[in-house]
Amino acid sequence: MARVLPVVLAVAVWIYGIIHCALTKSEHMPGRVPKWGWLALNILVPVLGAALWFVALYMARSAEKEAEAAAPLAPDDDPEFLAHLERENRFRQWERNRDAETTETAETDEEILKRLEEDLDED
Repeated sequence: MARVLPVVLAVAVWIYGIIHCALTKSEHMPGRVPKWGWLALNILVPVLGAALWFVALYMARSAEKEAEAAAPLAPDDDPEFLAHLERENRFRQWERNRDAETTETAETDEEILKRLEEDLDED
């Protein structure tokens, strides 16, 4: 039984690798090896081919996940972009408030001239 178990496991891994490779879509093949190349490797090199298949598939999927994580976010999801917009909006609102205050409190030219004339008349 101890001699048969490793052989059964090797055959199971070999068959599983072939089936998994055959059912995987061509556009999801890892590396630059076409589907027929992976199938040939799995069939001709029984256990090592399946092991290479699973390692390459794992590495390709982890690289895809890293690329997705590093991919730029949409502007609505990017916290830096939203913070920048918030700062710009607050600054524009501050400018509008400042301009409104200066126009409300600013004297017109006629008022300034009238006040200067009054000051000159008093002297």
